[in-house]
Amino acid sequence: MHRTPGRPTVSGRHATATVTEQAAPVTVKGTPPGIADDGSFGDDTYLVGKQIQPGNYQASSPNGSSLCYWEVDDSSGGIVDNGLEECLMLVADDAFSVHVADCGTWTPVG
Repeated sequence: MHRTPGRPTVSGRHATATVTEQAAPVTVKGTPPGIADDGSFGDDTYLVGKQIQPGNYQASSPNGSSLCYWEVDDSSGGIVDNGLEECLMLVADDAFSVHVADCGTWTPVG
C-alpha cells in the first residue's frame, strides 16, 4: 500500500488519517455580519449575548406582502415567545437565540 503524508489510507473497511498541520484559530472582531453598528438587524437567526443583546426591538415593517414572524428560543430550542405581524419583540436576558423572518429591520428601542 502506498502512503502519501496527510492523506487518508483505506484498508478493507477501516480508514486512517494523519493530521500534519492545524489551521490557526480565527478571531472575529467588530459587528457580526448582518448586524449594524447601532444593533439593528434583519432576517436571520442570532445568538443572544453574542450577536444581539437582550432588550426591546421594533421592526421597521414587514417585507412586501409576507407575514412578519419572530421567535425567541431557550437553550434547549423551546419557543419562549413569538409573534406574527407584531412589530415589537422583547428579548429577555435568559434567551438563547432569536429568529426573525420577513419583518424588515429590527432596531433596539427604549
